[in-house]
Amino acid sequence: MLGRERMSDDAFTQRRWDERWAAEALPYDPAEDEQLRDSLGLIRRFWPDPNGKFLEAGCGPAANALNLARAGAEVTGIDFSPHAIEAAEEGFRRHGVRGDFVLCDVRDIRFPDGTFDFVYAGGVVEHFRDTDRAIAEMARVLKPGGRVLLTVPALTLSYPYMFLRGNVPAIPVGEQAATFLHFRLLRGAFAEFGFERSFRKRRLAGLVADAGLVDVEVGRFDTYLPLLKIPGSLRGGARRLAQRDAFAPMWYATGRRPC
Repeated sequence: MLGRERMSDDAFTQRRWDERWAAEALPYDPAEDEQLRDSLGLIRRFWPDPNGKFLEAGCGPAANALNLARAGAEVTGIDFSPHAIEAAEEGFRRHGVRGDFVLCDVRDIRFPDGTFDFVYAGGVVEHFRDTDRAIAEMARVLKPGGRVLLTVPALTLSYPYMFLRGNVPAIPVGEQAATFLHFRLLRGAFAEFGFERSFRKRRLAGLVADAGLVDVEVGRFDTYLPLLKIPGSLRGGARRLAQRDAFAPMWYATGRRPC
């Protein structure tokens, strides 16, 4: 929980993720982990031949990057959690795979313009109020013709479930009210992922287009992850509802840097 002196959104979020990556070791085999299988499947949909420079922005233990490195990509991971960088480096050493990892903020990516062929940010940009700045930075480090792919929580009829885990809606009045409740009154008690926003489909498409990307596409990301805490007896029905846009728990968004 937040201390007596109110922490900034960034500091609180970083602390939450430091705690998570210090305590949790995710599998690197997609056959053993549904979350990893889902994210790799989405990446392969838009990058079927992973031959080039790949950046996993907000990489955590970098399980996606490791699997893409095995497929021939030259991978880099960035994260603002020191424990995430340590976990990624240790995982790559353990599996005998090469990768580069840098402690930095996705809103200030310390690489030159036009460095990467593909940038992926799974569940990352929603943790910042200045989401637009994060997406613009990912677009900046793309090579001409390169692609950004990201996933975020969706502001749909699934939102009551998201709200219970500390999410705030990225709409002006709703965000102010939910932020006041979760982070001033409840002091972050339910926000296990730190500060986190959910987005309408149209708003997300606009953010990607405003970063200067073209061929923008936003759609439903069919992943099991947001349904984990739903009781087992209700999970089957929840999964079926989640396969409709009206109840989608997550969106993907992608765009290409013009050549």
